[in-house]
This record gives sequence, C-alpha cells and structure tokens, in this order.
Amino acid sequence: MRLLAALFIMILSVSFYAAGPGESFVQGSKGEYLYTVESGLQKVFQEVREFNGRARNLVELSLAKNEYEPFQVVVYAEKKSLTSVKIIIDGIDEKSFSVKINPVGYVRTIKPYYSPNYVPASLQGEFWPDPLLEEETINIKKGEVRPFWITIYASKDAKAGNYEGKIKITPADSEQTELPLKIKVYSFTLPAKSNLKTAFWLYGRNIMQYHNIKTKDEPRYGEMLKKYYTDMLEHRMSPFEIGINRPCPLPKLIKKGVTFKDDHYDFTGWDKWMQDWLDKGLNYFSLPITLEDKEGDIVSKSFAFGKHLKEKNWSDLACVFLTDETYKGEEERGLVHKGDPDLKNALTNPPDPKYPNVDIWIPQMGRGYYDFPEQIEWAKKAGKELWMYTSSPDDGKFYPCMNIDMEASEPRITPWLCFKHDLKGYLYWCVNQWANDPWQSAETFKNQNGNGSFYYPGKDGPIHSIRLENFRDGMEDYEYFLLLKTGIAEAKKKGADSQILAKAQKLLLWEDNDEAFVLKYVKVSGGIYKLRNDIAESIERLQEK
Repeated sequence: MRLLAALFIMILSVSFYAAGPGESFVQGSKGEYLYTVESGLQKVFQEVREFNGRARNLVELSLAKNEYEPFQVVVYAEKKSLTSVKIIIDGIDEKSFSVKINPVGYVRTIKPYYSPNYVPASLQGEFWPDPLLEEETINIKKGEVRPFWITIYASKDAKAGNYEGKIKITPADSEQTELPLKIKVYSFTLPAKSNLKTAFWLYGRNIMQYHNIKTKDEPRYGEMLKKYYTDMLEHRMSPFEIGINRPCPLPKLIKKGVTFKDDHYDFTGWDKWMQDWLDKGLNYFSLPITLEDKEGDIVSKSFAFGKHLKEKNWSDLACVFLTDETYKGEEERGLVHKGDPDLKNALTNPPDPKYPNVDIWIPQMGRGYYDFPEQIEWAKKAGKELWMYTSSPDDGKFYPCMNIDMEASEPRITPWLCFKHDLKGYLYWCVNQWANDPWQSAETFKNQNGNGSFYYPGKDGPIHSIRLENFRDGMEDYEYFLLLKTGIAEAKKKGADSQILAKAQKLLLWEDNDEAFVLKYVKVSGGIYKLRNDIAESIERLQEK
C-alpha cells in the first residue's frame, strides 16, 4: 500500500515548465554545471542515479496572503566541483514578500524495522535529505547533486495579483545563471490561528542537552524554549505543554485552608504568558493537572481552571491530559469532572464507552481510527470530540507517517485527512526526540528514522526539516478547504449561480476510502497543487459573486 505514497513524488508544489522532454537538468551558464527546479514534495538525494526529476527552467507559484510556499533549486556539479554556491532571489516586492533560502542537508539513516516498501532498498542506511541548513553557501563536489530550499512568504498586506522576479544561481568559480520567477497572490488571506487544533510536545531535557544548558533556572533555558515555541507556532504547531513548562508562570494559590469551591488562584502572570502565545497563533494547550496531584488538588485545580477558562473564553482551547496510550486514570478523570463537569479530558486511545469521563478521544490513525469503526461511530453519536494522532509505521496499513524515510507528501496529507474525516485536532508526541545526536544519525527513536523529531538543534536555536515545512503546507491547505466549505454555505444563502456552486462542491467530493481517495485524487486531479489551485480559484469566484 505504501506504493501509493510513491505516486506523491510526481506531485509538484509549484507549476514548472520543462526545458525539454525526458531531460533531468538544464545547462547552466557556459555548461559548467546543470540545474533544475523541484517541488517541496520531492526528496532530492546527493547521488545523480537517485534523481528522477525533469529539467525545468521556470518557477511559477501561487499562494494566498499570509501563506508560505516552498520550492527547490537543484544544482548538479556534473563536470567539476563548485565552491561557495549561493542562490539569490531578486526583483520581487520586499513589502509584499519575504524570502528564506536554505541549502538542504543530509542525515544518515539506519535500516529500520519497517518493510522495504517504505524505503527503497538502495537507500536503506543511506543519507537522506532533511535538515535545512543555516549556511548561505555550500560547496558541491564533482558528480554531486545538491538542492536549495526556497520559501516565499506573502504578507497579509500583499495586494492580489501577479508578480515577477529572478532566481540567480551564483557559484564563486563559475558564471551565474538566471531563471524567471512568477508569483500569483490570491485575493484571500489565511488566518493567523489555525482552525485545525494541534498538540505537539517539546522536550525541555533535550533542549538542555543539545544547547548546553545545565539547569532550567538559567535564563538561557527560557530564552531557548521561547525560540522553539515561536518557531513551532510559525509552522502552525501548538506546543501542548506551553501552559506548564518553564518559564511559564504557573497560577499561585492565594487563599488556603478552605473547600475547593472557594479556592482562589492568582492567574495574572499565567494569563499574560498565555495571551502572548495565543496572539502568535496558539490554538490548544494542556493544563497543569497531573496524576501526581492529590485527590483534593485535582478537584480544586479543575474547579479553578475551569472557572477561569470560562471567564477568559478559553474553554475550547484547553484540556486535561493525564495519561498517554492507556485507559488508566479514569478515577482521576472523574475528579476533574467533579471540579468542573465542562473541563475536557483527552486520551490517546480508541474510543470506549467504558470510560465516560473522556471528552476528547484521540485514536492513532492506522491502529485506532481505521480499526475500530464501531467505536468511532459511538463516539460521534455520544457527542465526543474526535482527533487523531500518527506514530510509528505499520506494515500493510495506509496512514501518513512523519518519519524521514517516508515520502515528503505524508506530513502534508495529514491535515487533509483530518478535514476529510471532520476531526477537530491532530496530536503528535514530540518535535525534538533526540535520543541520538540528530546530526549524526536519523535514529532519534529506536529502529526508526526521525520519529518524534521535526527539528535539529542549531548554534542558537531550531533548525527546520523538510517534514516541518511540508506539515505547515498541509495546515495551510486545510484552511483552503475550510474557506471553500464556508464559502459554499454562504453562497447558497445568497443564491449564488448554480454552476459556480456545483463546480465548487465537486472539489470537495472526496472518496470514502482513504487509499482510494489518494489514488484517484493523484490520477484524476494531477497532484496536490492542481486541486489546491482549483480550490483557490473557486474561493475567489464565490467571493466575487
């Protein structure tokens, strides 16, 4: 079934025009090197034998306001080594756009436990592209292929319309090559706060280890956490423990020795901390209530937090997360509801009626959501909130996986499936599970490559991965789908043209079976961006009418 994922390699994240059929590269200036451009959904290896792209010499991309859009410029040093190769973007409006350029780095993978269907046999244990390096320039050895990851961001204030610029490939010891860049900005704006709730952990102990911080009391610990938190939110990932982990100022109990209904906490510092992150796009967080708390404290805290969240209108942004992948803790979840019946308990397991104190069920997509359809249906009818999470690969089952040695499309397609199944959120366990030095080995989790690790520790903060960028693209796609869905509903009320409505509705008529949906979608629609651009144009037509 993973062969379906291989089809995603063909998908282009931007529209390109080929220089010649069947060619892999275009000749650079004076023929001293070759180049091409690729989407963010193509993993480009250093060995030319592994490159299956086509020669392209024009980049044409489209995006909404407040959206990021990536592509890659690939340089092949066919005849000689190249030194200090740099990519420059010129000529685009600096007020409307910002540009980030990173050479793609490589990390050695191990031969994993999962089937070779997931990993081409020739690449097991080889270097895979993933980290996006901080260096502005790189050297490229003779016979080596190296990509540069380029991200264009259209500001909220950008005007809709067409823009042009130039991409320059500038080796220090060869003449530069120019290719055209065309950008289309749509008339609509993506929201700063994502509508799909997310929950990702950041492990403080690994921040300390890999950034050489001895104690959590060091100011640098809090500063580094804030850098990672900020970057996560820029990639539409909500740090789940942000309301608990230092330097978060936890609420202080200012009245003691009374019953739980009279307990009073000072939330001043906590509120300011949380509001700052909510303003940056945080859309979900866990509360500092744990199994280690005494019975009375669970009730007291739940009452206080429940009441305060209602006062702040934050009730739908928070939950209590007591246990992970186990049904244990039902008695304590009952204590949470004793403190406040409206406070939500979340649990990462398939839904089960025997545990009535769970309000948010978060089954694993492959071994939970697909495998327990009756329990999923029960949860829907019972009014429970449904999320999903993904984790380790499972041979023979289709669901997206975030590991390095998967197709680049898998992180991107994950929010699509959340929209397709009307799931309210997506949880992933960690963004910095660095059991080994991630720069030296992709085995950040036993017998797997990259599980639980979206970032690399840089000199002074987080380094991005290809998977991180593709997940953000998927979250942005989710907003496209939602804008179209709400646009259709509003257009119906206003009596919009029936033909325009029919075309718009057809774009969201997806197959019931996820594998059939993926296969049919790739064949019929011609790729992720064909559908995305069709949806964007439909959104604009609905707004016009």
